[in-house]
Amino acid sequence: GVHVVTDQCVSVFAYNGGSATADATVVSPVNSIGRDYIVNTYEESATTSGGSYETEFVIVGNFNGTVVSITPSINAGAHPAGVAYTITIDSGFTYQLKVSGDLTGTRVTGTNNKNFSLFAGNYCSTVNNTCCCDHLYEQLTPISNLGLSYVTVPYSVPQPDKFRVVAIQNGTTITINGTLVATLNAGQKYDYNNLNVCYVTASNPVSLMQLMGSAQSASGSNADGDPFMILQSPLSQRINTITFPTIPLLSGGTGGNWRLNLVAKASDLSNIFLDGAA
Repeated sequence: GVHVVTDQCVSVFAYNGGSATADATVVSPVNSIGRDYIVNTYEESATTSGGSYETEFVIVGNFNGTVVSITPSINAGAHPAGVAYTITIDSGFTYQLKVSGDLTGTRVTGTNNKNFSLFAGNYCSTVNNTCCCDHLYEQLTPISNLGLSYVTVPYSVPQPDKFRVVAIQNGTTITINGTLVATLNAGQKYDYNNLNVCYVTASNPVSLMQLMGSAQSASGSNADGDPFMILQSPLSQRINTITFPTIPLLSGGTGGNWRLNLVAKASDLSNIFLDGAA
């Protein structure tokens, strides 16, 4: 692991880029990590368009002697689905689990009161079963910071976005724009595609992931973008200021169309500034 220490408040982003594939994540400060997580990631069945490789997650130790219990949602090597096993990691060390299959719904919990970070993703996956696959990568939010209500905004490209809701507790009801769409038990997921703004509510806290569709999701022709995933923040986690960078292309391209999705109350629109300009 990499430990970043500064004498002033900063924003930290991690970017994992390669030839024709990339994803990035906001890196949470140590006072925002926790010790109880539900894994939210993504995979698709193999297709001629690329399909999916292993889903995976990485635990990053923040304290020496951190004991973590892992209950995989599917069979993971020597570890059967639904049966907890424990690992011990020290500060700066990591533990990775990756399998062919979907690790969504896996519970990862510290058992000796020590916080740690958790990152999840996929080595390379399509979204919407069209070309092409991309690396997926995101730092996950501890269960204590998840919420009951979310607003999701589609990306400004023609391919449909995919959303994944993962429940923490049994009997969790999910509504989208006021319509009941699912009742989930702990670790179960509900996927949906949408090109519109949606108001998602749940009866218990949930994790909500948004994924961009593969470039050829739009009528089989290439569009801007390719798969990446980003964990949505609940409305209870709204903030009033943020600093963020743009990242130069690292896979041979030139230029770039940078896009920003912003969710705010209508009454606050006149008070929103970007680099000092309204």
